[in-house]
Amino acid sequence: MPAALGLDEAAILKALQTGARHADIAADFGCVRSRVSQIAVKYGHDSRAMRRAQKADAKPDVAPVEPTEPARIGRPPEADLVPPWAEEVADDYIDHLKAFDEFVAARHCRGLLRERRRVESIDARLGRAA
Repeated sequence: MPAALGLDEAAILKALQTGARHADIAADFGCVRSRVSQIAVKYGHDSRAMRRAQKADAKPDVAPVEPTEPARIGRPPEADLVPPWAEEVADDYIDHLKAFDEFVAARHCRGLLRERRRVESIDARLGRAA
């Protein structure tokens, strides 16, 4: 086994404690990243715990945002998801949208509208009130 390079382990530990990454330290000291990891383990330095603590400190405390719009009166918020062509069958569209996806809901509602137009056409030809 080749003789170990004369690495300054104290300087490496100091760099680790400042929060530098292992790869950056390895490049600065002319060794490989795994050697920096070995030195960190040897002296009981936990880089992962330090990173987690830094991330937790970096997250700003978010205050709850006051609603900018008044509460909705009338139409439920789901009604905004209904396309204009499906207004007549909005309840069916919303039900299918919740159960499946927008494509299934659209296909179902187009079928309902097609059937409604067909029935209205037949009623008009027969002279019945719709």
